[in-house]
Amino acid sequence: RSSDLKEKFFEDASDVMDLLMKTQTSDAGKQDDVLASYLIQAWARMCKILGKDFLPYLPVVMPPILAAAKVEPEVAVFDEDENDVNNEWECITLADQTKFGIKTASLEDKSTAFQLLVCYARDVGEEFVSYLDEVAPLMVNHLKFILHEGVRTAAADSLPYLLTCVKSKGPVFLQQLWATFWPKLIECMRTEPDKDVLVSFFQSLCACVEIVEDGVDGEVMGAITRILHDRLQEHFKSENDIKEKRKDEDYDEGVEEDLAMEGETNELVLNQVSDVLHALFKIHREGVLPYFNQ
Repeated sequence: RSSDLKEKFFEDASDVMDLLMKTQTSDAGKQDDVLASYLIQAWARMCKILGKDFLPYLPVVMPPILAAAKVEPEVAVFDEDENDVNNEWECITLADQTKFGIKTASLEDKSTAFQLLVCYARDVGEEFVSYLDEVAPLMVNHLKFILHEGVRTAAADSLPYLLTCVKSKGPVFLQQLWATFWPKLIECMRTEPDKDVLVSFFQSLCACVEIVEDGVDGEVMGAITRILHDRLQEHFKSENDIKEKRKDEDYDEGVEEDLAMEGETNELVLNQVSDVLHALFKIHREGVLPYFNQ
């Protein structure tokens, strides 16, 4: 149990944390990229154990994580016939045969940083509010980060935790933050091409709705029910396409495996649509009916 781990760790916590802090602030900690990545992961594990008691260490660990999260990916354009691109680059060829590469290491570091910010917001709780002004815009702006699914997923995962952070400051602050979240989240749900990421978007929306409660006014309710309707229509179309593909002359076991996976993902999305509807009816009851019946 987390409480047991915390109790056992407290015996050596001060020494371990002091060692980590010394390493973090040393020249090696600042200049050695490999060591820095290990330190970031170590801090995350410490935060999970310590919870709110991790707060005094945030000023040390947040700067490098925020720096990694803000890094713009390294992109380069390669000649069409250039075949000796090493595995540090992920190459994409466009319709006009333009080949460009993205440095995979920087993308993975960025994704890791976003995941760690989610961990800190979750485990530190309302005390994370002092970092809200910097973290919240970063997360919202990366809901549409097309270069990495993990970044988009982490950005969505963070939103309920950030709302929880600000909830203790009162309904006005909660509503203000929610007003910056929901338009962008709904917009990205409308265009998200990856269904696994879309599931995370729905999970985030459902959790946010349960946190803000009456913050879901008529405008928000209309936007949510429209996206639910649109995604339901896409679900039915996708399911019909799967049935038609099973009738195709090229249908075989390999195709069936792909179709089965697509069907499972469709089911996950449908479950999330159901969860959002359930949350709306649970909180707003008959107030949802005018939108639900449209």
